[in-house]
Amino acid sequence: MNNEDFSSKMKDLILHSWDEEIKWSYLNEWINNFNGQVFDMEIEQQYARYILTKFIYFSKPMIREMLKSLYRDYFASPIKQEIRKLEKDPLDFISIKNKFEIELSKTKFIGIGNPSESGAHLLYYFRQVNKLKKDFFADLTSILLANGNDGDKIDYIIKDKNIERLVFFDDIVGSGSQIRCYLGDIIKKIRIHNPHIKILFFSLFSSSEGLILLNNENMFNGKAFTIYELDKTYRLFDDNSRFINSADSLELNKLKKMIKHYGDLLSPKFSFGWNNSQLLIAFSHNTPDNVPIVFWADMKNWKPAFKRFGKEY
Repeated sequence: MNNEDFSSKMKDLILHSWDEEIKWSYLNEWINNFNGQVFDMEIEQQYARYILTKFIYFSKPMIREMLKSLYRDYFASPIKQEIRKLEKDPLDFISIKNKFEIELSKTKFIGIGNPSESGAHLLYYFRQVNKLKKDFFADLTSILLANGNDGDKIDYIIKDKNIERLVFFDDIVGSGSQIRCYLGDIIKKIRIHNPHIKILFFSLFSSSEGLILLNNENMFNGKAFTIYELDKTYRLFDDNSRFINSADSLELNKLKKMIKHYGDLLSPKFSFGWNNSQLLIAFSHNTPDNVPIVFWADMKNWKPAFKRFGKEY
């Protein structure tokens, strides 16, 4: 892809798809990171330009629309359908609305992880766009009573007896293993001591394997939902990758060698993204570490195209 074609395509993406949240200057600085360490510099930069045109970026307006869909399609509509089935008059919209409000009042939405992390951060926008009261949101420590002092002997009991539904939330699910480690034992004990509680999980994005793991009977038991499922075709170097067009004059092995070389210099653990995820996806609020590090590293000698704000432990 020559510079003129690239410039035209990227400017269209920035203006019409990315809502001008990514600056043209950032992309040019990123391309200049590739300085000929693997192949001729012009070849490397040609490959960098090509892969930028394949990147999927979700702007603030797009994320907000997805948060609306998540609430409408996986929370509000299913509950209203259940209410309607029990109504004498299924067209009595006032009665259905009132009963839905009662169900909503028995629900707590909970972000995964620390309140400062991205899952909890997005719940702020989730509340805004769906016009929900802040009383419907909580963290685990505020709703759970932990009885016991030692490991497996700790039991978790819901403090508020009016709560009947917990909805856990995160922005993106990779393998799902981190969520299982964080929540697996807690969910198990909540079910034992609070068998009436309905437990759900929502995310904006999830890998197919992560969704399968979370829908295991020992986790969310078929009640984990996502807006955007990322199957294997979203992996950059998968045999059926949607990012590589066989009609394009690009040698996949060269691209892979180039990304690995520069990625290893930045951090071998993230050369192709955490757990070899190989995703080409970023959001207005952050870039996940499932993306190859060459796209998001911000270091003295490396400029990011899609900056990542990492966790500080």
